[in-house]
Amino acid sequence: MNEPQPMPAPAPKLAPVTSDERLDVMDILRGFALIGILVMNIEWFNRAIWGLHSFDMTLTGGDHAAGWLVRWLVEGKFYKLFSLLFGMGFAVMLLRAEKAGRPFKAWFFRRMVVLFLIGILHYIFIFTGDILNAYAAGGVVLLLWLMLFRTKKLERRNTPGFFGRFALTMLLIPLLGTGAVAVFDGLTRDGASYEEVWAEQQEVAALVEAQLALPPPAEDEAEAMEDSTGDTVAAADDAADESADESETAEDEDSVAAQVEEWVDWERKKESTTAEEFAALAEGTYAEATAWRWKQLPQELATVPFFAILILLPVFLIGYWLIASGILPNHRQHPSFFRWLTGVGFLVGLPISAYGLVLAQQPVFEIVDAIGMISFILSVLGEYLVCGGYLGAIVWLSMTKRGARVLSALAPMGRMALTNYIGQTLILSIIFYGYGFGLYGQVGRADQMLVCLAILVFQGVFSALWLKVFRFGPLEWVWRSLTYMSWQPMRLTRA
Repeated sequence: MNEPQPMPAPAPKLAPVTSDERLDVMDILRGFALIGILVMNIEWFNRAIWGLHSFDMTLTGGDHAAGWLVRWLVEGKFYKLFSLLFGMGFAVMLLRAEKAGRPFKAWFFRRMVVLFLIGILHYIFIFTGDILNAYAAGGVVLLLWLMLFRTKKLERRNTPGFFGRFALTMLLIPLLGTGAVAVFDGLTRDGASYEEVWAEQQEVAALVEAQLALPPPAEDEAEAMEDSTGDTVAAADDAADESADESETAEDEDSVAAQVEEWVDWERKKESTTAEEFAALAEGTYAEATAWRWKQLPQELATVPFFAILILLPVFLIGYWLIASGILPNHRQHPSFFRWLTGVGFLVGLPISAYGLVLAQQPVFEIVDAIGMISFILSVLGEYLVCGGYLGAIVWLSMTKRGARVLSALAPMGRMALTNYIGQTLILSIIFYGYGFGLYGQVGRADQMLVCLAILVFQGVFSALWLKVFRFGPLEWVWRSLTYMSWQPMRLTRA
């Protein structure tokens, strides 16, 4: 007679990470990253979106110095640090789920869906610079990546080392490709060729400036204006320089005319969009600002797949490697790695970033393509290196008694990173937008740093006090409850 078989044990129930299971250094890193995120995001509340990725040449004095330092030390570095932390968090959750025998894939997918929805709501109702929806999409891509490399054909590649090497390759390909184009440009152009390009672009720039000085054509005149572009350019050229070479070919004239038309259309569109943005955010009601953000949403979502796959995924994978390899969880056993990361990041990355920034400031930057390509390579490479330097420095300092004591003040902010991130943009929208105090565009770059300092001090104190009473930040609690599909206990239990 067969003995009855025991019932299989139920799968362990999903539950949030307890405070004892947390990696404190990751909370410190998140708190540190929030500083840079705020310093960058505040500019979104003072300048139109079109101008945020170019150097503001109108700044002078202390505002110029503050803007220059922010671009050198902060721009592009801190969202990459947050991306590393996202990949680290993914690895921590995955490895702990596997160790405990808990399901992971469906749970993590729900987590990303909730984060995506939070990001969309944040974008529509508060801030057009939201990145949470891209992080959520990148998280799904990361999950699909993991599932792909657990198939029989690829499982031998399912190692932290391979993921790290693949991620570095993904990061280097755009830089190497741009560098190859720049080298080709240098090999195929001599001094005379560059002078010819420079002269032509100066001519185009002058004609564009003259065209923009005229009132924009009415809609019913646009077609006629387009047909006569060549004649207009030729006439303007003769008026600007009577000694122009009369042997210029029709093909050259058409090329100049096409460039002028393209530049003028671009500038007109920029002016129109900027005016619309100013009217909605600086002068409009909350309903008008929300309607404008809703209108921008499709354009934002169109860029999410590109950003998630090509920009975020490789950084996520490096973060995954730092956890799965054991380097960060056992960081006290790897001090030399973090010292090396700090040294390379600061001693190599900071000069490279400075060189790229100096090139971006030059008037020739927007005229000679090769200069723009070299500036791009230096800037992006510097961003990755300096980001690594910040990571190495924070982890290294956290291993010292004095450093740990100072940096521990950032941990509560990091534990409430989602609440503090959205809290920052909510505060800034009230300060700067028309439906708040209406200071849009009126606070200089240097004074913005004082606003950032005040917000950070407030959030540091608030986070520390909140976590003395509650397990999670308010939005962290919502995120977890929706992910686990049950209301999570909020208050700390007292012994």
